Formats: sequence, structure tokens, C-alpha cells
Amino acid sequence: MNQIIRGRLPQFITLKRFLGRLTGVQFTLIPLLTAILLAAVQQNFVQAQRPAPEAAIVPRFQLHHVTLSVNDAERVSQWYVDTLGFTISDRFTLTRPNGSQVQVVRIETLGLQMNISEFDGSVAPDRTVDEQGWRHLAFQVDNVDQTYQHLQASGVQFLTEPFTYDPPGYRIAFFRDPEGNILELYQDL
Repeated sequence: MNQIIRGRLPQFITLKRFLGRLTGVQFTLIPLLTAILLAAVQQNFVQAQRPAPEAAIVPRFQLHHVTLSVNDAERVSQWYVDTLGFTISDRFTLTRPNGSQVQVVRIETLGLQMNISEFDGSVAPDRTVDEQGWRHLAFQVDNVDQTYQHLQASGVQFLTEPFTYDPPGYRIAFFRDPEGNILELYQDL
């Protein structure tokens, strides 16, 4: 800092004289004003050296499982095993805070876990493909048409025949599980 002041001493003296003439301030007050100015510069320098506040950390989400509420967990989970190739990975009973129970059969395929859950006293709604909210669960397959034919031969009733959306370029078909939940076959083209 002393080198900076020494290097600019002629300018500092000129400024000192200018301020003295302009405002009529005595030269004895100039060092006080200079000290205040230097303190302000130092404060700004210290604030500039502080690290910036960290950005808010946005949590990453990964799908863990999907729960499907049904009337008969055993029958529906077995249908997913027999018809769509899922495997049963667990069975358990949950007791809810109100004392009611939930029978759960956990099934999975290719990293997707589904809890087929039978809640005491639940009632199935009548669902359509067009309703708002969660509409359906889509399964990506290699070939929609071949999978459609295979499932039809297994007795699956489809809501639609396979059709294509182009753009964006995919082929789909909708069907239902034994309790009316809407499922989709999906293929990127």
C-alpha cells in the first residue's frame, strides 16, 4: 500500500490542494478524510474476498418403486409374473397408523419395482385413458407389434391396436391388467 501511495504522491498532493481550495477544508482534515476513504476501499476489498454463498443443492431423484393398489394382490401379482415376465421379490404386510393392514407383493423386472398392494376396504375407480392424474404405466419393448400379438394370444384384452405417433416417433398400444389398471407397450422408432 505504501508503494502505491508513494507512486502516486504527486497526484495525492494535487488532490489534497484541490480539495482544500474547493471546499475550504483545512489541510489538517484531509488526512482524516483520506483515512475514511481508505477504510471504505479496504471494506470493499474484504467483502470482495469473501466466498460467494453456495448455490442451493437440488436433490437428485431416482425412481425406487411404483405402488399399484388392487383388490387381490396375489392374483394380480401372479398375472404380472405369468403374463409380463415379472418376478416376485418379496411379500409382506404393513400395519398403517390407523390400524388397517396392507398386503404387499413386491414384483420386479429390469430394475423396475412394483408394490402390488391390497389395502383393507379399498374400492377400484373406473379409469379411462383420457382422465387426469396418473394415467398408465408404460413398458418399453423391442417390438410393439410382436409383443401385442404375444399378449393377445395369452388372453390380454387391448384397449387399442398398436399405433404410431410420428413425430415424435414411437409406437404404442394400451391394455389393462386384471383389475383394470391401464398399461402401455412402448417402442421408440
